[in-house]
Amino acid sequence: MSTLSRSVLVRRRELARLVLRDLARTGDVILPARWEEEIEREFGGTDGLLAELSRRWWTARAARLDVLAECSGLAGCSGPAECAGPAELAEPAELGPGGGGRVLDDAAAPSSHLEAVLDAYAGHPALTEAEWRHHEASDRAIRRGSRRRKPSVTSRTVNIHRGAGSP
Repeated sequence: MSTLSRSVLVRRRELARLVLRDLARTGDVILPARWEEEIEREFGGTDGLLAELSRRWWTARAARLDVLAECSGLAGCSGPAECAGPAELAEPAELGPGGGGRVLDDAAAPSSHLEAVLDAYAGHPALTEAEWRHHEASDRAIRRGSRRRKPSVTSRTVNIHRGAGSP
């Protein structure tokens, strides 16, 4: 697997953002021909763009879950829409197709134009591959994380009342 430079990643993410913004503006869910040349040059074709859009969707999904997890710890909060009070959760952010929205507004959105575009390409081999890669990476992270939390096994008993290492 090759590692892309930061400038390539930035260019690709910006092009994906522009394409999504254009699709949202027009209401289309199928990539229009006017973007073909740029998509081909930057991503090597539709497959690369769809993989980037899938990555974007999974990242947004993870962010939404993070917000819900943070929100669930707040007293009297039963969902992201009710958590607009805490300043650290309600700061302006450049998220979503319009940008300039609030983190919780984006997290609370039940669907997005990105989902509609991905649904229009459901079953496409690039999306199938991207989803498989995401699940594989998630499985590896879960396995790696669970190994770190595994308590170490020691052969001696420690009496906590006498202090560590006391017989």
